[in-house]
Amino acid sequence: MTPLTQALSGWLLDVFDVHTIFFFGGPIQMIAAGIAFFLPAVVSYRGNEKPLTKASIFW
Repeated sequence: MTPLTQALSGWLLDVFDVHTIFFFGGPIQMIAAGIAFFLPAVVSYRGNEKPLTKASIFW
C-alpha cells in the first residue's frame, strides 16, 4: 500500500495546496473514524480482558 499512497499523495500535492489537503483530510478521517466506531467488529471488541485483582492494580 505504501507505493500506492505515495503516488496518490504526490499527485494530490501537484493538484492541490498542502493547506487544502490538511483542511479536508482532518474531517475525512473524523468521518471514517465515526463510521468505523459503529462497525460490529469494533462494537463487540473485548480485547484481552482479565479480571482485576489487588495485585494487578499495582503490577
